[in-house]
Amino acid sequence: MSALTFENLLRHVGHTITCSAHGLPPQNVVLNCETCDEVIVDLDADGETLFQLVPVTPEPPVMPPAAAMAVAAD
Repeated sequence: MSALTFENLLRHVGHTITCSAHGLPPQNVVLNCETCDEVIVDLDADGETLFQLVPVTPEPPVMPPAAAMAVAAD
């Protein structure tokens, strides 16, 4: 499981993140949020890459409420 969206990663800003390898020789690498006890990225040695995990259709950006946006005067 991997949390590779902006919103999912933003939730972990300021948390304690660890990176660990599993197996001898290493067959798996995991980025884990120690604060939330949540796996952020989990990749196997079989050629799996972050690019394969990114959604093909990106999620739309989260826009601030209209009241919070500055309005330019004409």
